[in-house]
Formats: sequence, structure tokens, C-alpha cells
Amino acid sequence: MGTAYPAGDHVSYGGSRDQCLLAHTAYPGWTPDVVPALRQKL
Repeated sequence: MGTAYPAGDHVSYGGSRDQCLLAHTAYPGWTPDVVPALRQKL
């Protein structure tokens, strides 16, 4: 199972700082470029 991220959590991916817009669990292949609705760049 992937990592659980609450809404509002600050995360980084590929050198970018993002904020989670929706609570979700990360799964393989669910990168920010594939599922952009889950995160917003800070």
C-alpha cells in the first residue's frame, strides 16, 4: 500500500514543493504529472 497524504500536507516531488489538495493514498504511477488534481505547486 502507498503513503497516505492528508489534505493540506506539504510534500516534495522531483525538486518541486507541493501542497496536497485532496486527502489520498499514493499508488505506483500516481505522480503529480499524471494526477495533477491531487496537488498544487507552492
